[in-house]
Amino acid sequence: MGIEFSPLPVSNLDLLRFADHWSEKYPELTEVPALEPSQAPGQPGPQLTLQLSASVPPVRYWLTSTDGQYLVQLQRDRLLVNWRRTVEGNEYPGFEELRGRFEEQLSSLVRDIGKGETASIVVSSVEYTYFNRVVHDGRPSAVFRHLAEPSSELPGELLAMRFQEIRLLSETDGTRGQLTISSEPERDDNRTNELFTVSTRWFPEALSAGARLGELIDRSHEVSRAAFVAITTAEKQKEWGRS
Repeated sequence: MGIEFSPLPVSNLDLLRFADHWSEKYPELTEVPALEPSQAPGQPGPQLTLQLSASVPPVRYWLTSTDGQYLVQLQRDRLLVNWRRTVEGNEYPGFEELRGRFEEQLSSLVRDIGKGETASIVVSSVEYTYFNRVVHDGRPSAVFRHLAEPSSELPGELLAMRFQEIRLLSETDGTRGQLTISSEPERDDNRTNELFTVSTRWFPEALSAGARLGELIDRSHEVSRAAFVAITTAEKQKEWGRS
């Protein structure tokens, strides 16, 4: 889960200083390229441009917990908190645990900016994403409900399918959003995996990091969870849990 906001007037060195304040919980630090700005529904995507500049390019810092399960991502316009299954059998800790960690890092970031006011961060998007690497027995229909009763009369048995579905969302106050569901087949050690993603993103108008932000985080989780339940089979839901 995470937020995108108006770029902070800070340097890469400032971000590194912020990250150092979080090192007790997230001691492992890695520098990676920054994410591109996202686009609200109906807006054109980013244009490919050639930039010749002597300035330092923006970066993103990955801060990882000792056990590798929790990952905080920080850049000038992003704060993301992720959970990753690093050991087979580890259970997802649940939305509330992840939300608590996110709120803790956001509060720390607000303090580190120096103004001590949540209005210093102007949020442009809020997201919650499920990412699953699904192992199955060669039957995608065992994972995805819409494949359990194939409408196609094509010969042969379905082995793998690549798909993406994007839906526009709208809240009663006019806030627009986007739900993206996708799956990519992957072969690994003679097994068939599916890289399955369900992501909900809201695009509020100049939202400060206050109560409404918490509402949109909760709503993002609700929509992603509902989409997850709607598209996966009961068998897989029981296996993964509905959290």
